[in-house]
Amino acid sequence: MDVRAKLPKGKGFWPAIWLYNPAYTPDEIDIMEFIGEDRTTIYQTLHTKNHGENQFKTKNPDWSTEYHNYAVRWEPGSLTFYIDGVQTGRLTNLVPSDKMYLMVNLDVGGPSSWGGAPDGATAFPSSVDVDYVHVYQQSP
Repeated sequence: MDVRAKLPKGKGFWPAIWLYNPAYTPDEIDIMEFIGEDRTTIYQTLHTKNHGENQFKTKNPDWSTEYHNYAVRWEPGSLTFYIDGVQTGRLTNLVPSDKMYLMVNLDVGGPSSWGGAPDGATAFPSSVDVDYVHVYQQSP
């Protein structure tokens, strides 16, 4: 999966590109999460129901200034994360095998959310500007 997007900056924004299990178990693959108040960090994470999370953090002076490609290659037994074609992390254990749905969203948080609550400087309206979404399937 490969998504080219430009992210919004601002306190309270929490855009994400992620895969979730249709059974709503805690298994989740975060292709990209971003906290609008900290424009320097992209989080890429595997959450599993029994073993917590495995997370990669990639730094840049400001991820919100231009479009970037956020991707994951999900194969049996491995997850490889990429930003702009550069590998940022790889996992080979606890990789889910159940089907998942892709979601691209912009959460606007509150006081207890990870993104925090918006303040007077947070620009509204705002959005995740998606250029494209590519989903590939390897031939058997």
